[in-house]
Amino acid sequence: MKASNEIIAKRGRKIKILAVYIGIFQFLLNPVAYASKTVKVGIYNNKPLVCVNDVGRPEGIFVDFLEHVAVTEQWDLTFIFGTWSDCLDRLESGEIDLLPAIAYSKVRAKKFNFTYQTVMNNWGQVFVAKNFKIASVLDLDLKKIAVKMDDIHLQRMRTE
Repeated sequence: MKASNEIIAKRGRKIKILAVYIGIFQFLLNPVAYASKTVKVGIYNNKPLVCVNDVGRPEGIFVDFLEHVAVTEQWDLTFIFGTWSDCLDRLESGEIDLLPAIAYSKVRAKKFNFTYQTVMNNWGQVFVAKNFKIASVLDLDLKKIAVKMDDIHLQRMRTE
């Protein structure tokens, strides 16, 4: 009886090992295991960060960055062009997977995932007449300024 129990136990171990090998081989031979992931990226005109050149090809700092990541991560990038508003709506609806050069805000963070590392810092530029002396943002106090409607940088300026 002891010998038959040992034979059954050995067979059980062999069956388990065989099952593991079959599982590994099925995964390795499955073409889906080697397939790239398609990542849909929203592109809008915001030079030099992201834009579409004269021949319709996406370019910019973030496009170069994403193309480098795509090689490493085996992504196939599909760029979808639109206005800033179009791209933001597409991101919210899930029509695109990624929107480069989007500024962080607490409101947006409730809807979207943001990276922990900054690719590039935001900046602003002030244009003034020759006779104005503006050395810092503090010099803008009580001055009228023109800004892009609903710009996130303006929102930050108002709170700081």
